[in-house]
Amino acid sequence: MESQPSSGPFQVIRVIHLGLMAGPMLLGIISYLLILQPKEGVLYDDTNILTFIPIVALMISVPGALIVFKSQINGQLKENPPTERKLAIYQTAHIIRMALMEFAALFGVVVCIVTVSYINYFTTGVALLIMLLMLPTKFRISEDLKLNRDEQKQLFG
Repeated sequence: MESQPSSGPFQVIRVIHLGLMAGPMLLGIISYLLILQPKEGVLYDDTNILTFIPIVALMISVPGALIVFKSQINGQLKENPPTERKLAIYQTAHIIRMALMEFAALFGVVVCIVTVSYINYFTTGVALLIMLLMLPTKFRISEDLKLNRDEQKQLFG
């Protein structure tokens, strides 16, 4: 009897992705509700240089995450590993990519807490939106790993 492929590894990647997004989102919500009461905070503090650093961090993290991801994938796929190993390579590269994006999002929230200004919630929101757009799909995984039809069937069923 032929074994049926499961979408278990695919679901694991998605759960890890959503878990990495949950951290900055929850910290942002908690910091807004508990620490930054609307009457105490300001929208924008242009006298504090710390206000601008999360924007720079986001501008560095986005291309950095994409470059690191592509170099990891391309570097390890040169050896032509088995299909299961390809998915493990993708998962590792994706976690690293999301960690760089999570850094930018968390840094934005921390700066909001430190400066008591709300402008960097926008930076965190942009980082979370980019992370949401990077949510792994079967098509995206197939394209990134350059899987043929047989390998797609083997991984996703």
